[in-house]
Amino acid sequence: MKSTRILNACLMFSYASIVVYMLYTGRINYYLHSRFNPFLYLAAFLLFVFSVFTLSYNAPDKESVRWHYAILLLPLASLFFFSPESAQNNLAAVRGIQVSSSQALFEDGLELTQSPMMPSVESVGGVINVSDDGFRDFVDGIYAEYYRFSNKRVRISGILYKVASGDDNQAVLARPYIWCCLADARLVGVLVYSHNLSSLTEFNWYEVNGVVILGETPSGSIPLIYVQNITAIETPHVKYINP
Repeated sequence: MKSTRILNACLMFSYASIVVYMLYTGRINYYLHSRFNPFLYLAAFLLFVFSVFTLSYNAPDKESVRWHYAILLLPLASLFFFSPESAQNNLAAVRGIQVSSSQALFEDGLELTQSPMMPSVESVGGVINVSDDGFRDFVDGIYAEYYRFSNKRVRISGILYKVASGDDNQAVLARPYIWCCLADARLVGVLVYSHNLSSLTEFNWYEVNGVVILGETPSGSIPLIYVQNITAIETPHVKYINP
């Protein structure tokens, strides 16, 4: 029936439009790794083609069951009620924050047994600018080969998470890490230390300039960034890091 064909075409066109919109704004990469983007462009194109084909296709008359199509509206409606940013903020509570591929998680926070001392500026080498692509490698590197980064200046950006131990002088600067999709998302981060972190807003984006040093915890030494300067920044277009 004509009304059914129009409904089918509208649904496919709506799904195609949503996919294109999410690809254009980058929101799709809250849910899927960017390597799937070419397939999503193909899917959107095919949906547009099928919606046009459906309008011109003359199917034989049969009983109309229009209400069954209502279930297809649920995924579209969910885009207006589900915020991927809220899921991102809940990752720390649900899965903890991974500090490296071989280390434990910041599930209960880390208690420093003594306040770290700021190293002398003279002992600090050149600045390491940590890019989006290099975030995971940097975090893994300071735990696996701390001697390479000891007393080095570093500039790094990420989301600020307060640690569960309640110490206002320490926090974790982390980035969401996606291997395939949101279901396997993790937070990868590094401990940062400063005397003014309590005034900062959790879940906001910050750029940290500091020095890589060792902090002492009950379970042993752990690399951290002693903050020299921390600045609030705009949320970047690409928030997730991918392998």
